[in-house]
Amino acid sequence: MACCQTRFACRRRRALGIIEMKFVALIVSLISLSESGVFCWIGAIYLDTADSKWIVLVTGCLLLLYGVISGLALIIAWMRSIRFLRPLSIWAAAIVLTLWIAGSMDYGMISGHELLGIILLGCMLLFNVLGVCLALKLHDRTQQGSAPDAD
Repeated sequence: MACCQTRFACRRRRALGIIEMKFVALIVSLISLSESGVFCWIGAIYLDTADSKWIVLVTGCLLLLYGVISGLALIIAWMRSIRFLRPLSIWAAAIVLTLWIAGSMDYGMISGHELLGIILLGCMLLFNVLGVCLALKLHDRTQQGSAPDAD
């Protein structure tokens, strides 16, 4: 009898964990999806206001492309558990942050405002990566939870 009670309690704890994880993953994913829209919006503004300066065009294309990639990766991660989405989101965020830092070094030094922008961009990129990782982890846990027990 004690074995059944512990199995029931274990399943109940696991179910509560999945519900809480769904809530957290949903909130982080909504923030991440809105940030992807912000990246697309800023990229479109850069492309619209570019006066034949190649650095502005490249930055606009980079931000627009990252917004689309991170948004699609997040949507696909909620639908399917595809393993290459996690490294894709991490590498895309790392490339955007690295190129943003390189673009901020106009005279070899980064001012206080540029540093604040880099920190803000890093936090936004971290939320995008966390959104994809949490969606993939949640999808994996729900797939494991729906499988019948072997015992």
